[in-house]
Amino acid sequence: MRISTSISAALLLASFVETGCFAPMPQPSGVGLFSRHLRAGGAMSVNCPILFGGRANYLEEGQISLAAARCRHRQRDFGPQMVASGSRQVFAGLEDSDDSDDNFDFDEDEMELTDDSKVLQVETMNQAVVKMQYAVRGQVPTTAELIQTEINAGSTKYPFEQVLFCNIGNPHSVGQKPITFYRQVLALVDCPWLLDDERTAALFPADAILRARELSTHLTGGTGSYSHSQGVLAIRKTVSRFIELRDSYYCDPNNIFLTNGASTAIQMVLTALINNPRDAVLVPLPQYPIYSALLSLLNGRMLGYEMDESRDWALDVAQLEEQVAIARAEGLTPRAVVVINPGNPVGAVLSQENINEIAHFCKREGLLVLADEVYQENVYGGVQFVSFKKAIRELGSDFDDFELASFHSTSKGLTG
Repeated sequence: MRISTSISAALLLASFVETGCFAPMPQPSGVGLFSRHLRAGGAMSVNCPILFGGRANYLEEGQISLAAARCRHRQRDFGPQMVASGSRQVFAGLEDSDDSDDNFDFDEDEMELTDDSKVLQVETMNQAVVKMQYAVRGQVPTTAELIQTEINAGSTKYPFEQVLFCNIGNPHSVGQKPITFYRQVLALVDCPWLLDDERTAALFPADAILRARELSTHLTGGTGSYSHSQGVLAIRKTVSRFIELRDSYYCDPNNIFLTNGASTAIQMVLTALINNPRDAVLVPLPQYPIYSALLSLLNGRMLGYEMDESRDWALDVAQLEEQVAIARAEGLTPRAVVVINPGNPVGAVLSQENINEIAHFCKREGLLVLADEVYQENVYGGVQFVSFKKAIRELGSDFDDFELASFHSTSKGLTG
């Protein structure tokens, strides 16, 4: 039975990191996404890096480079370090000259903006990156960040004093206090010499010290060294015990991959899965947008299937059958089904009967199941969460060859 489960963040040793992606941001006229080649009468070239921050930084970097070009054009060469070292050096050079910022002897017509010499440009880069969208970091949160920046700078034009960011599951950023035990163990593992300091017993509880000593014995070289590519074996064994307690079935630690957040594991699996532009993956609607974003990036196809709101957002297998039939008729190759349980964003928890229906369908159609189960600890109201692995095991030996990759994350269990 090929079942692999990714538990992100390795219990205490790695923190959840959301998958980042590049997206076009607002730019001033005449400034490119990555850099511009700025020439002043052919006298010098200045690179203007602008993947630096928000709108204000685009303008600042552009102005700095222009000022540097003007200085060079006036034969005031402050050395190559002037540009490389940033705005302080540039403006220090200007202050040392006999010109003010507003009195440059500079012919604007001699300045030319060119992209021809640059390898990485929007027009020549991977167009899948340009097209992909990751809605949790789209226009709404970008605008919210700009508003918060204005408020921090003293603006009073808004009828509120703070922006509450709820676009991603990030409980600490909105006031949740971290659980002390985890932070204590992390502190001791990151600074193992504290374990031998006689003052430590007065500052840290005994259980945190004990846990840190145990972990440290398995970390050759400490937390800053490379581990096994699947993660530290001792931690994978701990994860395996968690799964065994949850499901009442054996879990092989060699089937565990510790990754830097569940998003990283999802990207790894989809990257291995998508082989050509005709490969398709069924994704629930509504969905967490990492799936549509990654499928765009990988030049795969997303087949959306609607969740059944009338049945408390259950998964309707008839929808899967319809989408697979349509896709195959169009020459596509469905390869996997994404199941988000508990649902994100709908919050529904699938029943074991519903999971069994999905399993029978996927086995019949030869589809891999990607079980996104990162919210399994966030279940309320007496509803019971059943993992895909447990459900598959209980279907018996006929499902020993069932293909399943499941994802979990410590960050969503209020661990942070």
